[in-house]
Amino acid sequence: MPRPRPAVNLAALHVPEVSSLAGPAHGRAYLTVIAAVWFIPAEAASGAKWRAVVPGIGGLLALRHLNRGVAEPASTPPPNDP
Repeated sequence: MPRPRPAVNLAALHVPEVSSLAGPAHGRAYLTVIAAVWFIPAEAASGAKWRAVVPGIGGLLALRHLNRGVAEPASTPPPNDP
């Protein structure tokens, strides 16, 4: 039994206007993610740079890796003023 295809895939496949718009937009988004991660300082982006070049989900992987390194600041009690 053939697997049903989502209508979006059929539209992108058969309508030249859609595919000619989606292809370059996807390419620009891919390159923008890679460039953005490469401009992050090296100590903050260790490991995120190679994750960014994974097609499709690289940006999400890099963002997840970068967010892991962000720690909540420790709460300090206010100083006692006499």
